[in-house]
Amino acid sequence: MVRNNEVAKYGCDLRGGFSSFAVYSKGLTENMIIGNSLSSLLRVVSVAGATPGEYYEKIYDSPIYSRVLPKEVNEIEIELRTMDNGRLVPFEFGTVLLVLIFKKVINF
Repeated sequence: MVRNNEVAKYGCDLRGGFSSFAVYSKGLTENMIIGNSLSSLLRVVSVAGATPGEYYEKIYDSPIYSRVLPKEVNEIEIELRTMDNGRLVPFEFGTVLLVLIFKKVINF
């Protein structure tokens, strides 16, 4: 509500509260240090500039390789969480596509 032609002190956030989110996979890869804790982070994805309601595609040219913990993988659970408070990213519609690259390590 605007009264007496006042201008708001702060602008509104049109991105729904976050400009990037983190991709996690519990128990799949070695944990890495994130801040002051260990986490199974796979990648941080920036959604800055994305238009709500439109398809957004982000392709990464340089993959991040992490050591896979289990010898066999039967199921992979992925979580997309906000960076600020760790809540699950709310998706109202659409599809999320994630590509994981597995590469055999050669020990010398």
